[in-house]
Amino acid sequence: MTSTQLKQARDLADATGTQPPTPLAPSARSTETQPPARNEIRLSTLRDDEQGVKDLYEQFRTARASVGESEVKYESFRKLITQQRTRLLDEKDAVAVDFRIAVQDGKVALKAKPVRID
Repeated sequence: MTSTQLKQARDLADATGTQPPTPLAPSARSTETQPPARNEIRLSTLRDDEQGVKDLYEQFRTARASVGESEVKYESFRKLITQQRTRLLDEKDAVAVDFRIAVQDGKVALKAKPVRID
C-alpha cells in the first residue's frame, strides 16, 4: 500500500469510525536501519557484496525460469545491479540498497529500496 493509499484509507476510516489499516512493511523512504527482509539482499559496496549479487542472480534466474523467460548472463545482471545501486546510493543519499525479486503480471521484476540513516 502506498503512502497515498494509506492516507486515503485512514481518512475513510476516520469518516466511518472504523480502524485504519496498518502497513505491512516500512516505506521506501524509511530511515530505519532494520535488517533486510528474508527475500531481500542488501548491497552497499560491490566489492564487499559479490556473494550478495550472486545470490540475487540465482533468485533472478529461478524466477525467470518459473515464468518461462529467457536466461540473462551474469555479467549483464551484475552491470545492471551496479548501475542501480550506484544511482540509488547517490540520488537517495543512501548507505545501502535492498534488492528483491518479484513476479508481477507473469513477469520477473527487480525491486530496489534505498536504506538511509538520518
